Amino acid sequence: MLLAEISYAESDRVIVIVGEFHSIKELPDLCDVEEQKANEAHEKEKACITMDLLYEASYQIEDILYGEYEHKKITFKLADHYGEPDFAEFKMALLFIHITKDGNYLSKYMGFPLFNTVDGDRAMCGIPYKDAEEHIESIIFKKDVVFADMSIYSSEYFLRYYDERYYEVKNNKIVCKAGIRQKKLFEYIKKGIMKNRGYDLN
Repeated sequence: MLLAEISYAESDRVIVIVGEFHSIKELPDLCDVEEQKANEAHEKEKACITMDLLYEASYQIEDILYGEYEHKKITFKLADHYGEPDFAEFKMALLFIHITKDGNYLSKYMGFPLFNTVDGDRAMCGIPYKDAEEHIESIIFKKDVVFADMSIYSSEYFLRYYDERYYEVKNNKIVCKAGIRQKKLFEYIKKGIMKNRGYDLN
């Protein structure tokens, strides 16, 4: 049986960037690709399971927080079990990218939306994981970060799906009021998830 998924074991290096969204597209199912190869080679088709949907994304590099990259724009593949990633819905993102001999790949689920703040920084709304609560702080964003229009939802909807520590209703819209600043978010992911995955980003 063939398990169709991206492997990061041969990562040459990792870079961490703040990027501005340019494009994203879904790529062919890896099992479909393997099936086509088998048909073209007149070989017996292997049982294949696709664990994730595969995408290709392009970003304009605004800042490099770790590592080096010689181009102003980067294209990379990413795998997501749940479909198109949430961070791609927004203009800016913090991205942990593997640079390999076979291409560039986003470290799985290591993309986080960022928004400009009034004091010239960037921050994520809310928290990526529960154990990041210690890094949370009140944030005034340069523009309201809007998640829903309350004119089509009830107050029960807000209380059920949005944590009042991080969100509030303003002008009949659900907006962000707290989050993690870019530097703290980078340090949290670097010292936690990426270190646990075997990557030293010091």
